[in-house]
Amino acid sequence: MTSAARPTSRRYPHAGRQDLVEELHGLPLPDPYRWLEDAHTPATRRWSDEQQALYEAERAQWPGLRCWEEQVAALTAVDRASPPRSRGARLFWLQQDAGQEHPVLMVRDPGPGGAERVLLDPHALDPSGRTVLDAWQPSLEGDLLACQLSRNGTENSELSVIDVATGKTVDGPVDRVRKSSLGWLPGGRAFYYVRPLDPRLNPGEQRYHRRVWLHRLGTAPHTDVLVFGEGRERTQFYSVAVTADGRWLAVRASPGTGRRSDVYLADLTAGPPERPLLYPVQEGLPAASRLHGVPGTGLQDVLWLRTDHGAPRGRVVAVRPADLHLGPRCVA
Repeated sequence: MTSAARPTSRRYPHAGRQDLVEELHGLPLPDPYRWLEDAHTPATRRWSDEQQALYEAERAQWPGLRCWEEQVAALTAVDRASPPRSRGARLFWLQQDAGQEHPVLMVRDPGPGGAERVLLDPHALDPSGRTVLDAWQPSLEGDLLACQLSRNGTENSELSVIDVATGKTVDGPVDRVRKSSLGWLPGGRAFYYVRPLDPRLNPGEQRYHRRVWLHRLGTAPHTDVLVFGEGRERTQFYSVAVTADGRWLAVRASPGTGRRSDVYLADLTAGPPERPLLYPVQEGLPAASRLHGVPGTGLQDVLWLRTDHGAPRGRVVAVRPADLHLGPRCVA
């Protein structure tokens, strides 16, 4: 719609500039609008309200808006479903029928005539439509589900655990979780996940300083055990995965949005889950890689590393857990 490009006679909301410059990788990085990242301050709320009012006034003048909305609605009026995840004797999947604003999480119960039912519907929790299911992960046995819900577009999730049979919350919420990957341990009493440090430790850097933690159900989040990430760059992103038999823990670390990733592996049968012995599979190489394992893998069996190291289009490398003490040479 060409009218969207017309100059407006209305004033844009005032946004004061700060003389804030940070050094990142040896380069100065101005960030004059850092104050707008704090959504709860009066100044940010004032600016957001004025910006919303300006948008609504402009939008009301766009010609053909109703026709455009009807055409988009007709093109997107289809039912969608994600591939199912099998855990224990249950199946889990996302389903979004035509006209639904957000997908709902479905489950199929055990048995030949197992019923299909809604396990979690964000709209039922919040009819305003401002609550979103960011991530979810069933336990290895399929009787528990860790879900991450965020509100008002913040993507700052709260992580809770619900009983699949009853739908009742049995643990949480854990705050400051942002679409974290999650690795359940067998028995469903604990899991690994990613969460930043308490923001009071690093004021103004609440989105940085992530760590991998071990959480045990029924315990307070502030007692979670730090597993990985201490001493690494503050901008590091982490992901975690545990094989379906609960033996192998994989941790992937990447520097912000960069392509490089370090990959580590621990045999959870070799020590307590609070202190997994993580060995490097790939470390310090300019390559994006991800580790894949299957249940029943032993020390002399192979795991699979999908990587673009030395292969711009990617390749798959076999890795024996028994060789990890050699360090990254085992995948060269």
